[in-house]
Amino acid sequence: MWSDVPVDSVKAEWQLKLSGMSSKAVFKAVDYCADHLRFPPTLPEFVQLCKASTPSEMTKAIGRQFTQEELQKNHERMTEISTSMTAKSRTDYRAWIKPILANPKAYPDISLKFAKEVEAMTA
Repeated sequence: MWSDVPVDSVKAEWQLKLSGMSSKAVFKAVDYCADHLRFPPTLPEFVQLCKASTPSEMTKAIGRQFTQEELQKNHERMTEISTSMTAKSRTDYRAWIKPILANPKAYPDISLKFAKEVEAMTA
């Protein structure tokens, strides 16, 4: 897209547009691009990402158009997840919760209260 424009001119334009942004905002936008985008954003899109303060605002900053292939894969994955969730029986959860109730200190990220609530729901 910018093959006939000198790189220094492109850099100068980006520098000008990003000059008022904090380095934290720029790094946050770069991280978002690396994690969520297949192609680099345009300068206006990147500026919007820098201005966004929450992940949902960042998602809205760049209009995402999914390909038919991506939509199909997402639909298949959602169907797979939904099927696996509804196919699980309550005994699966009881088996999962037993070791936590037997030794709660071994699972510091799961509260004993939560484990007991799951046990009560599956009884």
